[in-house]
Amino acid sequence: MSRGKDYRYMIETIHRIDQDVALLRLKMLTLSDYAGMGKYLDEEKEILNSLKTLSQICRNVYIDLIKLETEDREDFLNGNGE
Repeated sequence: MSRGKDYRYMIETIHRIDQDVALLRLKMLTLSDYAGMGKYLDEEKEILNSLKTLSQICRNVYIDLIKLETEDREDFLNGNGE
């Protein structure tokens, strides 16, 4: 993948994750209205696990973005800029 495609892919991934997180937050708010009712505990655990997974994905995407930016800076400083 070219760098432009890499950046675009990562930004699209971040947008999708943001949408997923917004939906999970809405579900959690809805479930919090029923807090204390045992039948929703499994759903709450599932949502929390999904949030952990999304958080890890976000971290990895941001780390990849930082790596790309660092490589771009190094290329530019070495005279290989576009």
